Amino acid sequence: MWFQRFLESGTAVADPTPAVEEALPLADLAPPTEAGARDVRRRLIASGASPALVSRIVTAVVASGKRGAFAFDVAARAIEEDFRPSASPRRDGTTRVIAFVGPTGAGGTTSLAKLGRRMARSGRSVVFASLDPAGAATLTGIAWGFDERRHPEIPCVAIRTAAEIDELIDTWHGVDAILLDLPGVSPANTERLAHLERILGAVGKRVALDTYLVLPATTSARALGRAANAFCAFDPRGAVITKLDETSEPTAALEQCQSNGLPVTFFSNGQDLENDFLRPNPRHFSDLMLRGRIA
Repeated sequence: MWFQRFLESGTAVADPTPAVEEALPLADLAPPTEAGARDVRRRLIASGASPALVSRIVTAVVASGKRGAFAFDVAARAIEEDFRPSASPRRDGTTRVIAFVGPTGAGGTTSLAKLGRRMARSGRSVVFASLDPAGAATLTGIAWGFDERRHPEIPCVAIRTAAEIDELIDTWHGVDAILLDLPGVSPANTERLAHLERILGAVGKRVALDTYLVLPATTSARALGRAANAFCAFDPRGAVITKLDETSEPTAALEQCQSNGLPVTFFSNGQDLENDFLRPNPRHFSDLMLRGRIA
């Protein structure tokens, strides 16, 4: 049960500071009288949950009749039923282009590097490609920094034009995946967004394309909404939630994905290129909302 995992973590059930709750628009949501339900409510608020989500989960807890710390088991189950990760993409034997798009500073290049190392460890053949000069330098450093006794070398190609993308696809036809790094774009820069959309549209006509939206968990709910709406034209297959280690309020990013019907495909949870890139499972969602972190 979630409560057993909670106890094993050595973390006590504690109220957040009153300022967190008072700063949120929850005046219309009267705190429940039972201590366990109150603790659930306060933790959800501390994680950045919206009033609607707080109300939904707390209502489920109160309706269950569970009291004390066992209220967390009910809350965890309700969260895990409400928030689902995306299914793992299936290998079909064809070369796929995997592109990460998102706002400036979202952590897309680092996340793409993590994905490349994860895929290489599993024995898949991959190539890094970047339309961003800074990203190309970062990816090249990572590719050549491999310990070849444990990891295969990952080629890295800097590209500048659509013609070079065509050449890239022709040259590396047969690899499992071309991991395409794109420059971050402000959601307000409609001209740049349209340019990247045209590039990916051309790629999608040549080869199977999977696009993922990178959203940093450190961003405000309003900024997350702007980014999700701006990049919806790219028809992303799923979302990559980054910078989870830099915030105690990750729930806004999870709710934004749910609101946009965008399944969460990856979590980036730190700077370690080997270990801090996760395929989410339902338990991760309840940990993030009730602990503020992945256990």
